[in-house]
Amino acid sequence: MQTFRLNLIPDQRFPRFKRLAFQKVEIPLADVLLHGVHPWDCGSSIHSLNSKFVQALNGEKLFLTELKEFGYCNDFNYCSDHDYNRNVSVFERLMVNISDSIYFVEDLKYLELLAIAKKSLADNWTHKTVSALVSRVYGEFNAIRDFLKRKDKNIKLSGYDDIGKYDLSQILTLDDFEGDDKVLINEALDTINFRSAQFLSEITDKNRHLKLTDSIEHFQMRFQGKLDYPYDQIILYNATRNAESIRLYPIMPAYPVTREQAKKIAIKWRLDHDRYCFTVDIKTAEKMLLEGMFHILFPGLNYEEKEKPGTSNATLCNHATEKFEIGRFLRSNAPGNMVKDVLRKHNVSMTGRKDDLMEKLAQLSVRIYREREKELNDYFGQNHFLKIPGNGQAEHGDFPVINDCDMKNMALAMYIMKHLRGNTILEASHCNDTFDLFSLANALIKGEIYPPPAFVRAPGNAI
Repeated sequence: MQTFRLNLIPDQRFPRFKRLAFQKVEIPLADVLLHGVHPWDCGSSIHSLNSKFVQALNGEKLFLTELKEFGYCNDFNYCSDHDYNRNVSVFERLMVNISDSIYFVEDLKYLELLAIAKKSLADNWTHKTVSALVSRVYGEFNAIRDFLKRKDKNIKLSGYDDIGKYDLSQILTLDDFEGDDKVLINEALDTINFRSAQFLSEITDKNRHLKLTDSIEHFQMRFQGKLDYPYDQIILYNATRNAESIRLYPIMPAYPVTREQAKKIAIKWRLDHDRYCFTVDIKTAEKMLLEGMFHILFPGLNYEEKEKPGTSNATLCNHATEKFEIGRFLRSNAPGNMVKDVLRKHNVSMTGRKDDLMEKLAQLSVRIYREREKELNDYFGQNHFLKIPGNGQAEHGDFPVINDCDMKNMALAMYIMKHLRGNTILEASHCNDTFDLFSLANALIKGEIYPPPAFVRAPGNAI
């Protein structure tokens, strides 16, 4: 996961002063959970991050006492509403604005600041520089004319345009602005707002990683499977950390297929023996993220409020007749990369156009069907099922057979279409031989035929 590394780098014009710089870096999960390093782009509150950051920047102890007295340490105010850029986050825009608006120094006295300003002006003593100084000090034309005529009686000015006829850098010197210190500083410097360089220690750890809290105890982990794989269920877990132990609590709908997925997840990752809510450590949680099927979220991370745990719940299943259905399988409208992934797993060539890939998928489906036909015959030989009308609100489970097959749903769809007697009863002893397996697989993939939506067990089944 990522966070920001912050540094202070010397300003190009005034190396004595420093600017805020930042970059995204990778960090271990332990740094986030145990030490409070900010988890970037993980669903946390950007508003509270900005607010806390600016609050730290405006902290009284970061103001330089002498410069504040002269008006060179002012509160920083930032409004993102007028700085919209969809390609850059609000927080990154905030840091850029701070970098442009504030100088950071270890220590600085007023007389040193004035000396730096005077040197900069002297090194760049041009007509443009001097003209700007004159305008800042005297403002309106008559006052400017009187001042310049006191310096050189031969000057003739009837309007602002006449000032450009004279090289003021040859007429005036820096001493002519003695006492106008504020003008000299304002003209010489790009910004006149200063902060102590101790700012970094307020908002980063020893590695200069962004850190605004001591630790993080509550977050979420979302299982969403492979984005190109159609069988996994999305499950959201609320997580609570105690030391290095993390307890995961799923938000559970009533769907049996989701519950089965949750059991499989728990069995794979748990360090205890619990079925749905289970415990892992930080290293295990990192492995879950690295595998790519989990994402971590921090929706409750708010630097302006006390951290709160998420609420998990489970929907109770209705006590009703158990229903079975065929899950999703690849059809002709599936993205090409999904089809290639399945072909790759079964060592089938992935070359050709989309139509070629679909034909190879149909051929692979026939091969899988033949390999698993005996298992399907054994199961449906002992378990008979009746087709029932589909119901979008009904709760279905999948048929508990060939669960280790990644093309289970396609094989089931083909089997049911061949063994559905009278368009109602599913049993192994009946077989429809009016079409070959390739034509069947091809028709299912193209959506020319559809398997029945749901089944219930027929009375007298062996279990």
